[in-house]
Amino acid sequence: MVETRYVEIPPPAGPLDLSRPHFVGICGAGMSALAHLLAGRGAQVSGSDLRMGESATALEEAGCRVRAGHDAANTVGASVVVWSSVIDAANPEIIAARAAGVPVAHRSHVLTQLVAEADRSVVVAGTHGKSTATMLLAAAVGHLHPSWVAGAAPAGSVNGRTGSGLLIAEGDESDRSVALYRPDVAVVLNADDDHPETFAGTGDVVATLTDFAAGARALVVCADDAGAREVANRVRGHGDVQVVTFGASARRRRAAAVGGAGAGRQQGDRARRRRRAGVVDGAYARSSGGARVARRVRGGPGPGRAARGAGGGTVRFAGVRRRMEMVGERRGVRVVDSSPTTPPRSPRTSPPRASWPSGG
Repeated sequence: MVETRYVEIPPPAGPLDLSRPHFVGICGAGMSALAHLLAGRGAQVSGSDLRMGESATALEEAGCRVRAGHDAANTVGASVVVWSSVIDAANPEIIAARAAGVPVAHRSHVLTQLVAEADRSVVVAGTHGKSTATMLLAAAVGHLHPSWVAGAAPAGSVNGRTGSGLLIAEGDESDRSVALYRPDVAVVLNADDDHPETFAGTGDVVATLTDFAAGARALVVCADDAGAREVANRVRGHGDVQVVTFGASARRRRAAAVGGAGAGRQQGDRARRRRRAGVVDGAYARSSGGARVARRVRGGPGPGRAARGAGGGTVRFAGVRRRMEMVGERRGVRVVDSSPTTPPRSPRTSPPRASWPSGG
């Protein structure tokens, strides 16, 4: 059983019938993504939420039936009722479903099943940057027409889509449910002291992400983050998971191994110049990370082929909503909407003002 200080997530009871899912809190970031994906598969998706808005409109346009407010009658005809960690157990729809014998499943149970059923699967985890990296990876392998599930929508699209048998998903660590997923490729971006309502500290976060990563066939880790490096070190001890690193630190080590210390310093100098030039949001794209994940997704083609496929998609990547998104400009003041809420996220997601695009 996955436990937090405020919610307990029981283990999945078995395969879920996802033909007529009802989502309690369907407009939430993780719930709406699953709803979009299942609707794209032809499922009869319904859901309810207390706050309607753009998310509800997008879901309805995708064919979902969305109701304002929670009512027991909303669950009639559902094959499964899905809840998330923010939903109270006393919710009338949860109570009605259990009374009627309708299976009740946590959001993570649905994603666990989708990951298991996918032909190939990648789950991106970490305490921050997951949504952007998930959608960036989806763009990098766009030529494979992947399915995706993320906590934020890419510019001009939605946060869940049905495509090919390749599934790229964001894994949420905030309630420890990320440990349930068993993807072909696990990606760990970072591991910081976050979500104090759930974790006792950074070591606790690292342990949960290690449980997740140890269940994958391959692990791709950002070598620039101390917590992620610790996850990699622990997973290497299991022996059965192939561990691959990316990032400035990994590039310097590889350059030094091939061309000596001078080459490693040149790599570091180039990275510093890019940062001064404002290339911050594209750091992951410009690194070998996208290509390295793409190689594992494609089953290991040559580096040049994978890099070309990844590079074309990342060049076209326009970012995700509410992540350094330009809202507008008035009297020379630019307004940028971004969602980082913890100190470690801000310096990594905020490029110099000169690099912000002009708005209007």
